[in-house]
Amino acid sequence: MDDSQDNPYAVGYFGYACGLAGRRAEADRALLELKELAQHGYVPPLANAFVFLGLGQMDDVFKWLDRAFEERDCRRFAYFLVDPIFDPLRSDPRFGELLRRVGLPP
Repeated sequence: MDDSQDNPYAVGYFGYACGLAGRRAEADRALLELKELAQHGYVPPLANAFVFLGLGQMDDVFKWLDRAFEERDCRRFAYFLVDPIFDPLRSDPRFGELLRRVGLPP
């Protein structure tokens, strides 16, 4: 296992890219890798959310975003306002509600 596979965000972004590219099996493997990493340490919920975002599974994306909020793992939420990775979420009312809960403008 190389160092990037020990980084949950690297695995999450890889899974995101695979999902966007239609490489479902590799995205699923990224989810498994995140699950394995969670057995040995903390995996930020956003890492899982990224993979589901790439797969277009919005209910799962919001499940993991809600979990990030509940765990107070909101350091990266400011990126929601500017990062184009989140563009597919902007029209969903759940996204605006999440921004409000975090204290960001919808």
